[in-house]
Amino acid sequence: MNSAYSVGPHEVRLNSSSGTTYSVAELTAACPTPFWLMNLDHVRARARRLKSALKGLPVQIHYAVKANDHARVLSALKDEGIGADVVSAGEAKLALAAGMSAANIIFSGVAKTRQELSFAFASGLKQINVESLEELERIEAMALEQKSSLRAPIALGLRLNPNVCPETHPYITTGFRENKFGMDESAIREAVARLSRTPAPLQLRGLSVHIGSQLLDLEAVDEALALALRLQQELRLQSKSHSHMLWDRFDAGGGLGIRYETEDEAQEVALVDDFAACLTRHTQALLQEGSLREIMLEPGRWLVARAGLLITEVQYVKRTPLKDFIIVDAGMNLLLRPTLYEAHHRISPLLTDSQQVRQSFDVVGPICESSDFFARDRELPTPQAGHRLAVLDSGAYGRTMSSDYNRRGPAGEFFFAEGQITG
Repeated sequence: MNSAYSVGPHEVRLNSSSGTTYSVAELTAACPTPFWLMNLDHVRARARRLKSALKGLPVQIHYAVKANDHARVLSALKDEGIGADVVSAGEAKLALAAGMSAANIIFSGVAKTRQELSFAFASGLKQINVESLEELERIEAMALEQKSSLRAPIALGLRLNPNVCPETHPYITTGFRENKFGMDESAIREAVARLSRTPAPLQLRGLSVHIGSQLLDLEAVDEALALALRLQQELRLQSKSHSHMLWDRFDAGGGLGIRYETEDEAQEVALVDDFAACLTRHTQALLQEGSLREIMLEPGRWLVARAGLLITEVQYVKRTPLKDFIIVDAGMNLLLRPTLYEAHHRISPLLTDSQQVRQSFDVVGPICESSDFFARDRELPTPQAGHRLAVLDSGAYGRTMSSDYNRRGPAGEFFFAEGQITG
């Protein structure tokens, strides 16, 4: 599949689904900086490519709304038959407003409030993924209190923490024993025992496992799937006499990453094929015997990160005896990832010419923090005030992590679809 954007020697170009390419500088000349640009053609192409890789498996894809929760993004994914994975009632309401069905929304997250759980019950969300014994206790008590008003039993998944540590940034691991997410095996067994005795209208559908984000190596994923599915099968056989324990679903999580350092998307596209093969290998026996009927996935970054640019305008080129700075009008208030994770994003001028000498710069924003940077010691063509830069691959965990720190205000948002750009 084509890349979302191409960085050439003279300009950044947007690649459309029709095969036509467009100059980003020309497309967005009238858009005031800073602003986000999302290539919705690419979001749809990614969704179709992922579904193609998983063809043959009974998979339902639930997009991780936290990656990018704009209504246009959610609507585009809904049109491709994709549901939602949410971590708050607020995200669930956005998904519903975008036209996604409640029956296609999974509710995850470690700190679900009573108000959020009541909303989930009343809305008829597809499944609540339980993260702790304490949460299960709250859900059980609330389900008993609201029993008369419930239209159907509450469907639950139990999130296993498999004590697997993938090769990713420590802040985005979620399946290691030191993380706050999920339950270890002993807690899972205790939860199943509790559910076997409950008079509450609860229905156990299966286990959930998600070990982290920006995963590019499947070794840890392979290990986690093996552990989780082996445990699910054991617990299913032990609880066959309980009709409210169906064990017919398995939530394999998400977390597949992208190659931020390169424009070439081939490796990360191939990654979904490898993931599909891994998933098939681990679930094949359960699918054939009919005990497992649905696999759920929760991709976020892989679907939307490549589609987004943050466009910012150079205000000053500041030179000092030790370091040279490109100071722009976007900052960590808009894109926190470089500050929070020391994450790498490619940066390119929208337009360049042969007269621009390349040299090393720190690309920094207007926020009153020394941690406000997009890149350090990055070699770039020397710009002038008024030139525009694109921070690439920023469609995930950009706008959703934005704040109004320093009262800089939000960035504009523009969308490209089928040859048109709209606000």
